Amino acid sequence: MGFGITVVFTLIAIVIHETWGHKLVTELVKGPKPAFVAIGIPLNIKGFTTVFYTWNRPGKIPVVFSWLLIGGGVGFDDTEYYSVGKLWQKLLMLVAGPGVNILISFLLLALFSNIHLSMEMIYSYSLVTIEIIKNLFTPATLDQALSTHGFF
Repeated sequence: MGFGITVVFTLIAIVIHETWGHKLVTELVKGPKPAFVAIGIPLNIKGFTTVFYTWNRPGKIPVVFSWLLIGGGVGFDDTEYYSVGKLWQKLLMLVAGPGVNILISFLLLALFSNIHLSMEMIYSYSLVTIEIIKNLFTPATLDQALSTHGFF
């Protein structure tokens, strides 16, 4: 795949992750209202900014686009984030982005492969995903982490 196509698909993945994942779930669980959604990393250092466009719509959360496309984020007003919402709301908001990525990866696997996903395959993929997530929170050496799953 060419560099341009990679950048386009990365941008699409970031937009889906931030907007359909974090932002949408934040609205659904009525958690703290985000101050902005960033596509790319918005930096402002001594008058220099990486932001090239801000999409503002009345009554909607602004979307900030940065040419530094190595990530994204949903920004909150710190005082509101820590004072509004319950822990379960914040946890759902946190896992929503990766959850959308996992869901889309299953859909793309089914769509673009000759593999017909059976319920057993989805179950086994889900177990592997849960095992990987569990290992993120378990102290392990690099050798242990790499030997946990053969496909790494």
